[in-house]
Parts: sequence; structure tokens; C-alpha cells
Amino acid sequence: MLHQKHQSAVPQKAGHVYLVNPVALVKQFASILLTVLVLFLAMWMVNGSGLLPRKSQLDNADSAIISTKARLATTSNQKRIAFVGDSSCLVNIHIPTMKDNGIEAINLGTLSFLGIDSFGLLAQRFCQNKPDAQIFLVLHPECIRMVASSSEHRKILVEALDQSTDGSTQFALSNLRRITVDDFSSRLFNGWLPTPIKGQLGYRYGFTDNLRNEILAAGGFMEETGRFDASVSLNSSEYRIARRIQSECTQFRSYLPKGVKVRLLVSPIPQSYATRGHEKRVLEMQSEIEKWIQADNPSVKMPSVLSDSNFGTVTHLLPNSAREYTRQLCFMLSQ
Repeated sequence: MLHQKHQSAVPQKAGHVYLVNPVALVKQFASILLTVLVLFLAMWMVNGSGLLPRKSQLDNADSAIISTKARLATTSNQKRIAFVGDSSCLVNIHIPTMKDNGIEAINLGTLSFLGIDSFGLLAQRFCQNKPDAQIFLVLHPECIRMVASSSEHRKILVEALDQSTDGSTQFALSNLRRITVDDFSSRLFNGWLPTPIKGQLGYRYGFTDNLRNEILAAGGFMEETGRFDASVSLNSSEYRIARRIQSECTQFRSYLPKGVKVRLLVSPIPQSYATRGHEKRVLEMQSEIEKWIQADNPSVKMPSVLSDSNFGTVTHLLPNSAREYTRQLCFMLSQ
């Protein structure tokens, strides 16, 4: 007697049935994870091995400027005078002119985004083993009234200062990507392949490595490439001291060894941008800031207003004007 197969009462749906093997799946994921970790570890080891160039920090113009100033602050052992401050310091203080007038100095001006306390980190590095150092803090009224500084730019500076003394990379899971992939790509590509600069600055300097090399050659000075247009609507020119400034000034001074002298220089603005009573307001701001930085001497009495033709922007003098401004500064310092 033949027996017929008993068919299930549950109808079978058309399609595929996927069987997942948990053990095989875990092994596959573990294999991928292990490969990724091995790659991360390999990049970290290569970064610290010295086989690749040190991290160039030439990703963009800001990084190039900040890292170059960290290098200058670390290597300017023979200098005793340094100018630190915002970008008005960077483009207004022409070091070759100072040298022509018998003053050996270095320009450590960077960007207003950093904040005055960050300028103090550069000054601190410069002042190492220099009890007779003299620091000039150069601030533009725009920087003085800026509401907040940039933590990202400060990170660039701190990393640049660390790199100036120690090229090793400390391993930490919290910043795994930065110390592996980011460092590896920066060392491999930015160290060997030029990074173009955008805008007018790019027309003048071309690439970030050119910018770095020219800043080094000029003792920290960088040329302004714009042209001031008084017809363009800008922010209010009524200047004031932002709340952050006092604490930043206090921190700035705390970074400096005892005995180091500090003087203040407030940068000029264009004539068409100055409101009535601007000179008086600058003197008031100088007086406050001098107390906070514990200035050893009165602030340098330089013009707070210049004609529009001298400027590339509200904050920056044109190269020829920067040379003339520096000549006048040298004369004032010699008095």
C-alpha cells in the first residue's frame, strides 16, 4: 500500500528563505573591524616613525600662518623683541624695515580669531630663556570689540606649538581619527603636494607653502592684497571693549615670565571710517587694556587714523604704507 506525503496545512509563499548564521556574521564583522583597526594602527605608527614628513599644517592659509608663527616663536633664539597680535600686526609691522633701522625683532602677529590669550601662548614660547625679552601687543579696534574668539583656530595654534618641540603623536581613542587618518593624509599629501590659496591672497602667494616661506623670509610679515573701498557698507565704527577682553588680557600676562616688558600698540583705521572722537576712545581703551596686561611702559603713541589710500581693508595697511608706518614706529621707539 502506497503512502501519500502529508502536505503542510500552512501554505508555502513564493520567494527565498534567508538563513542567518550568527557565528559567521560575528566573524565577518570582527574581521572587518580588525582590518580597520590594523589600518589605523599602521597609519599611527607611520606618522610617528619619521618615514613621512612632519605634519605640514598647510591645509589652508589660516593654518599656514598660525603654524609658521609657532615655528618663528620657537626658533627666534637671537631676537629679544617680538610683536604679537591680530592680523593688523601680521600685515602692518614690516620687519625688514625695522632691521634697516637697527631694531632686531620678529613679527608673531596672526589672526584676530585666536584671541589675546592665544597671542600670549606665542609670546610665552618666544620668551623662553629670555628674561630680558620685550613684547609688543598689537591690537586693532575691530579685534578689541570682537565678541568671541575661535576655539578651532586655537586648536591649530596649540597643535603647532606642540609640533614645534615634539613630533611624536600621542595615541588616544578620543582623537583616533585625528592622530591617524588626518595626520597621515596631511603628512603624505600636504607635505608633498602644494595646496592652492583662494582669492587675492592666492594671486599674490599662490600656494600655502609659498606663503609660509615668504613669511619666514620676511621675519613674520605678510603683504595685504586687497584695496579698501570706502563706498562698501561696513559694520558700525563705534568701538568698544568686548567683555572677553579683560580675562584674555589677564591670561595673556600670566603666560609671560616675570621681568618681561610689555607694551601696547592699537592699530589705525581709515579716515572715512573714523567717527568723531575716535582718537579719544582709542586712548580710553588703551588705558584699560594696559592695566589688564600690566604694561611696563605707556602705550606706543602711533596714529589711530590714517587716510583711506593707505589701506587694503579696514584693518590692514597696504605694503608700502606698512613700511612707512613701521619707519614711524621705529622713530617713536628710538625716542
